[in-house]
Amino acid sequence: MTDLSTVVLRPLRHGDAPVLASWGRDEVFRRAAGWSLPDGDNHLRYFERAIEAPRRGVTWLGAVEGERVVGVVELTRLSLSEIELGFSIGPSSNWGRGLGGRMVRAALELAGRSLGARIVRATTEESNERCRRTLARAGFHEVDRDGPTLRYVLELAASGAGGAASAASGDPAASRA
Repeated sequence: MTDLSTVVLRPLRHGDAPVLASWGRDEVFRRAAGWSLPDGDNHLRYFERAIEAPRRGVTWLGAVEGERVVGVVELTRLSLSEIELGFSIGPSSNWGRGLGGRMVRAALELAGRSLGARIVRATTEESNERCRRTLARAGFHEVDRDGPTLRYVLELAASGAGGAASAASGDPAASRA
């Protein structure tokens, strides 16, 4: 059964770093995400640095359900009109609830309307069935394979997200799905 509660995307905050780092204690999540063995201190420092000083052209957003951070969206500007989308849901107990689809719809809304993207790219591994289904449902099409790595693309309508997301808040750095 799909959980239909609202997911809000908002800029990551320093206080989110411990939550994100804690996902490293979840063996199922860690294996799926390709993370190293649990190393809470290193994961915590990584997220603190990424939140405080993100790489140029990268927008990190927390996916919040109620008061809980349940995912991360990374939007990387590739060109004036192209964005690469990455997302993670954690811990693994949050999988299978429709969060990925809601996060992707909200991210597409933000990418199209606020960041001016016309093309959104995404990459996943062939073994990640959930991500592949989420991308396909959002309208992405597979365009390339490099071994187990699959590359996807979605062309957004001129109006922004092309109907991929239903609503956005008035805050250009936040989006709801």
